[in-house]
Order: sequence, then C-alpha cells, then structure tokens
Amino acid sequence: MRLSYRLGTLFVFVSALAWAETWTGRLVDASCADPQRIEACTPSNSTSSFALYAGEKFHKFDAEGNKKAAAALEKSGSGAERAKDPNAPARGFTATVNGTMTRDQIKVDSIEVQ
Repeated sequence: MRLSYRLGTLFVFVSALAWAETWTGRLVDASCADPQRIEACTPSNSTSSFALYAGEKFHKFDAEGNKKAAAALEKSGSGAERAKDPNAPARGFTATVNGTMTRDQIKVDSIEVQ
C-alpha cells in the first residue's frame, strides 16, 4: 500500500513538471502595470509584487513567485544600481520564468533576471 502511494505521489510530481511553461519578457512592478507606462514600472529593491510583460500581456506572479523574483533581482545586482542613485535612469530587466499558468497568475518554479 505504501509503495503504491509513493509511486502515485511521484507520478503526480513528474506530471506537474511536464506542464511547466517558459516565458521571457520584461520584469515589471505589478502595482503599476500599465502598457502606456511600461518605462515607469521598472522594479526596484522595494518592489513586492511582480509581473512579466510578455506577448503584449501582463502576467502577475503568485506570492512565492514574488519572493523568487525579488531574490533574483537582488542577485542580479540590478536593484543595487538604483539604490545607490535613485535618480539614475530606469532600465528594463529581462526575465526568463519557468512555471505554470493558473488562471491569470504564473506559479513560478524558477526565474532568471538579466
């Protein structure tokens, strides 16, 4: 019985990975996500809600994805430049996101910020 439970759990996990998708686009601050103001939506160290602008649409991240995006942004060093000089011109951040789309949100498995 335990063996079949473990095999079933393994099957569900592997199946979930098979449904994962990849998106590449511009990482933005979800609180100001507006196609008319895309330049003003550049995320900073204080951003807590992220979205990916890809395919002419905004895809918001789930709560765990927001944490991963903040960590990836910090790791890239991109946010540090803005922290040193808040008046520096904003530049966009390209991100590659792996995850699954659930309704209108991406459940982020991994994210890489360039």
